[in-house]
Amino acid sequence: MDSQGRNVLAASYLAGTPIPQQLGTLLTHISLDSNSNVLVGGNTFSADFPLKSPFVSTLQFSTLAEGLILAQLSPDLSSLAFSSFLSSSSGQLAGSQLTGLTTDSQDNAIVTGTTFSRTFPTTQGSFQPALPGTANSLSIPLHSFISKLDLVTPAPSVCFDSWNFSFGSVPANTSKTSPMNLMNCGNAPLHLGSLVSSDPCRCESATGRRDVVGAHADDPRRCQSIGLLNRA
Repeated sequence: MDSQGRNVLAASYLAGTPIPQQLGTLLTHISLDSNSNVLVGGNTFSADFPLKSPFVSTLQFSTLAEGLILAQLSPDLSSLAFSSFLSSSSGQLAGSQLTGLTTDSQDNAIVTGTTFSRTFPTTQGSFQPALPGTANSLSIPLHSFISKLDLVTPAPSVCFDSWNFSFGSVPANTSKTSPMNLMNCGNAPLHLGSLVSSDPCRCESATGRRDVVGAHADDPRRCQSIGLLNRA
């Protein structure tokens, strides 16, 4: 709005496609940096929320917490300078809640929030890089976090066109394939070092036993897991 509150100078949607039977995106915090870029944050259930140079490029959420989203737009709201999920990389008790957002004198974003996950991304040398033990191993306590994010230095980032594949029914001694496209959604060159498995795939066997498996097309109990790419 202009200074007299009479004219809309700029307005834009900022959302993705909601997951079925879930809410969409709710932006709850806003801050301006020294160049009047607009930093917003909130929570989302949209796996295809528009990303730009993300730190975390896949939506993680649980019944306890939604996915935390951060985004920075130009002063006139015409372009997206940065956008990322910020949550645990594990599917167990995933998701985060945003409680505070600001910028420092170097235009770094400082974010506070809460999560139930014990695998929230932390850094070495920080005040508390690992959580202390719990008094009750069966309890699920709420954890608070503080993150400081560099929004100025260019960096590469890995994004996939899909994070899920459905191969349907695969007969014994056969295999199915599905293409997966990778793109550099960052703003610096991306160099791929290796391809590693991110999580063993678990399949139901004919006897009902669950096995931790690898990629074997000649065994009907086995399936392929999706790998993550290391960035060099």
